[in-house]
Amino acid sequence: MDVAEEQVTAYEAEFHALGSVDHLTDERTRLQSELRGNRVKLESTLYVRFFVCSFVIYMLMKDTQADLKTMDASIKATNRQITVEEKIAEEARKMAVHTQARHEQVQLRLEELRGKVAAAEERHRQLMLQKKSLAVEADTAKSSGVQLELKQKITVR
Repeated sequence: MDVAEEQVTAYEAEFHALGSVDHLTDERTRLQSELRGNRVKLESTLYVRFFVCSFVIYMLMKDTQADLKTMDASIKATNRQITVEEKIAEEARKMAVHTQARHEQVQLRLEELRGKVAAAEERHRQLMLQKKSLAVEADTAKSSGVQLELKQKITVR
């Protein structure tokens, strides 16, 4: 029995060395309280972080919407500019075609007028030749008439 008594004594010594269980209960209560405090801190930190992240996302979304509106306005302005440039190019093509057609009409009219001028110059040359020929004939007739008069005067005398 001595061995059993020794074992019981050893167990009792170990039990007394462990101390009372009250301090363990107090430690558990303190740790639970600290855990609750940490949980509250963590929840508030997570809430703040969630709020900050939500706010940042909201601001980024607003910036993105503003950027999209700016880009949309820019695209519309560019499209209007392209439309204006296309209209200008179309008008330039029309004007080029019209100018070419007008140039061809003017060239045809110029050729026609050159032909008329050439014909008029030819007619003028012919009239001048006729006038010269008539003047020569008149001079010939006049000199023939003067000679005839002289002969008649001479014969009359």
